[in-house]
Amino acid sequence: MITIKNGIDRIKSFIARDLAYAMYLSGGTWTKTQISDIRQLSGDRVGIYVNLGKDTPSTITGIRLYGQDGKVWAESTDLKLTKTKTVQGFLYRLTIHVTQAEE
Repeated sequence: MITIKNGIDRIKSFIARDLAYAMYLSGGTWTKTQISDIRQLSGDRVGIYVNLGKDTPSTITGIRLYGQDGKVWAESTDLKLTKTKTVQGFLYRLTIHVTQAEE
């Protein structure tokens, strides 16, 4: 078995450098928004945070992350985020796990 020493951390750093922006889906329309933070979390995880603030529509049904090249990096179209009158917005976190596997 090959053991990756610092490769996982290097991949996590690449993810943080390569992600450029996000888009959210509401009412059939994709809208561009910023990624508010990318954190290298403990272990094999990277957290990508998207602040969907008070101007965001009340229902979000999808989110996409884009790389520096403008291509879709990750996508979720099965979301059902709904704001109530008392909620000002969402802080959406997507967690990517970087793991080692041999086949």
